[in-house]
Amino acid sequence: MSTSPSTLYGNPEAFAKKYPHTWEAEEFTKGKYPPGPAWTPGHLVPDWRPPNTMAPKATPTYAKALTHPAKGKKGRQAKASASASAVAVASGEAFTKSPPPLPQAVRRFFASRTTFEPHPEALKIAAHFPDIAASVLREANFSLPLSFTCTVNDKGSVSLLSTDLHTPASAYTPYFAPHTSRLNKAFPVGNSP
Repeated sequence: MSTSPSTLYGNPEAFAKKYPHTWEAEEFTKGKYPPGPAWTPGHLVPDWRPPNTMAPKATPTYAKALTHPAKGKKGRQAKASASASAVAVASGEAFTKSPPPLPQAVRRFFASRTTFEPHPEALKIAAHFPDIAASVLREANFSLPLSFTCTVNDKGSVSLLSTDLHTPASAYTPYFAPHTSRLNKAFPVGNSP
């Protein structure tokens, strides 16, 4: 609305419909604008452009609709989150499922002793051998994950478990001899094969 030349330009009814969240639209719905015949068509306004702040709100996407609470649930808390698969399906993205993790038996390799007896330094071996194994692989420029856990059972067997759920122990087989020799140097285990 331009009041400087005492002329009203535009169509307040059309403006209120197009931009319902503006102050002008509120004023129009309250009836605070003069009636229609007092307005000059908007295309006759000299050098006037609508400001960018009056742009309508963006249409929500499927992903936003899934993550926002549903309207109309007064007594109950609306579910505010959606699963990743639901969002991927709703947004049209291809959803690929990762392969299942390998069982521990496939990710574990171990060295047993010829005489089955507990090792006196079992806790030290369990604490330090994962780092020793990783350093052996790092020196060999091994490209697979270098994260392990170690256990020493009551019969003296040392088990090394890869913590990567998708890497089998067979990938580490070529490095089994360097692992056992480094273990024997760090912790003399006596009669270990």
